[in-house]
Parts: sequence; C-alpha cells; structure tokens
Amino acid sequence: MKELSLLHQYVLRPIGALFLNASYSLPGSLSDDDAKKVYRMARQNDLAPITDYILETQGILTPESPGFPAFQKARRLSVFRTEGQQYLLRTAGKILSSRKIPYVPLKGAVIRSLYPEPWMRTSCDVDVLVKPEDFQRAVIALQEEAGVTETSKTEHDVSLGFSNGEKVELHFTLIEESKIMRAAKTLKDVWPVVEFGTEDPYEGTLPDDVFYYYHIAHLAKHFEIDGCGIRPVLDAWLLNRLPAFDKAKRDALLERGGLKRFADCVEKLGRYWFEGEEADETVLELERFILAGRSEGSKHNEAMAGAGLEKSRLKQTWKRAFLPYRTLRLQYPALEGHPLRTPLYQVRRLNDAWRKKRGTVKQETGIIWGTKSTERKQIRKLFDDLGL
Repeated sequence: MKELSLLHQYVLRPIGALFLNASYSLPGSLSDDDAKKVYRMARQNDLAPITDYILETQGILTPESPGFPAFQKARRLSVFRTEGQQYLLRTAGKILSSRKIPYVPLKGAVIRSLYPEPWMRTSCDVDVLVKPEDFQRAVIALQEEAGVTETSKTEHDVSLGFSNGEKVELHFTLIEESKIMRAAKTLKDVWPVVEFGTEDPYEGTLPDDVFYYYHIAHLAKHFEIDGCGIRPVLDAWLLNRLPAFDKAKRDALLERGGLKRFADCVEKLGRYWFEGEEADETVLELERFILAGRSEGSKHNEAMAGAGLEKSRLKQTWKRAFLPYRTLRLQYPALEGHPLRTPLYQVRRLNDAWRKKRGTVKQETGIIWGTKSTERKQIRKLFDDLGL
C-alpha cells in the first residue's frame, strides 16, 4: 500500500500538475529505500525520464540523492533514443515518399508532440502504417535504401531493424483481426479518411476520432493480452485535453467498435491519477490490474486476462497451447498455404515450447491453475464492467 501511495505522490500527481501547469507540493524528501521504489515503479511504466525531470526541478532529486544516477541515466538514454527515432522516422518517410508510397506515422511518433519535450514520451520503436498493397514494396524500399533487416513478423506488421539498433514497425493493418475482433473490424480500412498534407503529399494523418479510437483499441488489445501500463492511460488523458476535438464523433466510433465503456473507464482512471478526481470501485480495480502487470510481470497479467475472457481453466489452457492457423503460420512460415498441416505444427510448437521455454510454460500454467475461484470471478467482473 505504501508503494501505491509513493506512486501517486511522487509520479502520477506531479506529472498531472506538469501538464496542467498547476502547483503541486511534493510531500518532501525521499529516503534511500523510497527513492529506489519510486525509480523502480517509474521505470516499469516507462515514466522514469519525466519523473526525473519533475523530481529534479522540485529539488527532491539532487546529485547527492541515492537514486540520482539511475534517474539521470534513464533521461539521457531517452533523449538519445528519441533523437534516433525522430531521425529514423524522417529517413523512412523520405524513402517511402521517393517511392510514391503513402504512409501514416502512428502511436508515439504522433503523441510525443503533446509532451513538453519529445524525450519525455519514451517509445521502443517507430510505428508506420502503409497500404496492404504497398506493403512488400515498402519493405523492399527500406531494405534497399536503409539496409534494414526483418527481425519479426505478426498478423498486422513486420519489425525492421536499422543499423543503429532502432526499429520500425511497418503496419499493413492497424490491429490483428484475431484480437478484440469487433473493435478491429472498425479499423480494417482507414485509408479513405486519411488526410494528406501539402509539404509531403505521401505523409498522412488519421482524423482525430480515428486516431483516438485506434489508441483505445490498441490499449484494449494489450489489456486483454498482458497489461498496458500507465503510459497509454497518460496518453489518453492528454488526448482528452486537446484544445478542440469532436467528442460526439469519438464516442460514436467507440460505440460502434464496442469500446465505449472501456474508454470511459480509462478516461476516469486518467482523471483519478493525474487530476486527483475521486475513483469508483471499477476504476480502482482497473488500477490494481494494470499495476499488477508491472509489479508481478506480464505473464501474470496475461494469465489473469485469460481468466477474464474464459470461465474455464481447461479452455484457457487449451487456447494458450493451441494457436489458430492464422497465428501459427507466422511462427512457422513453412506452414503458409498449407492449413491441413496445422496439427503437425501444433505438436512441433508444443515440443519447441517445452524444450526452449519450459520455465515460462510452467509459470503460466501454474498461474492459470493456481488462481482462486474468487480471483477469477473478480477479474471476469472487471472485464464485464469494462465491456470487454
């Protein structure tokens, strides 16, 4: 409970005050042990750089403080990576434009502009959307002109690694149809509404309502898989503080995709964290679930999310063990075009998992079968309350 109090007092409320341009009096200096706890929680939620800035500005963090070196390292790394990612986006954009391939920057590349300094909004890669019919051309263009290498592939994107260690996730669709299916269908084809500028006629932007819906849908996807952390909630809170937007259009899209209740609760959680608004039980339960993923690990939340989506432990275990063809073919490219071979590759995957990730398999199975019935009911109630 003390850690949660520290998180609110030294991370969440000060961040809210920074964006609100409001005064906020920090409780006072931190003990060595509490400084370590604050750093750990900020780092787990990708908030260490902005927390470092606030605590140093407020005089809580000084060169003599025990947590100072770790916070400073996080800030310097974020500045360095942000510069690299912004350069990478400009480079990728120029290459795609030169090949006459329309593209849309996504996620952190866009939301970063809402922060006082770009480096305050950390990101692990650069996300760019291209049309499905341009996808292979885009990959080849980046390989030929930037020397990227393919590092991984999913149902909706491919990860391309640059020589500086940074990555571009090139999306051919916004969200996998196998995830949050009704919500994903709403995002299946956004190109008719993409808006293009005059400076670069091939660089597009999503309209506000579509961008906000995509942010909530992406947050919901990770919430259902392994937890989402604090930063996406902060981003949603900032998107709701834009000087002008059409809330009715946002809400209509959220209703259509079945995400309105989830979005409402995320917005309430943002106001609770960053403005100090009162929270109801659903918001507090949502907070507990999100923070558990950072303190107890993503595998814990992945298993607990499964409990929220499936009543039966046996069915939950079965779905984790046996993947559908559309997902399995990405893990085993030789399966592509041969769905009848799926059972053979299911056996191969189980064998690979047991040989290479035995500890993870045991851990996740233990969580699924070790959770109490009351815990599972509580998680299912939360998912029902959120409309997921």
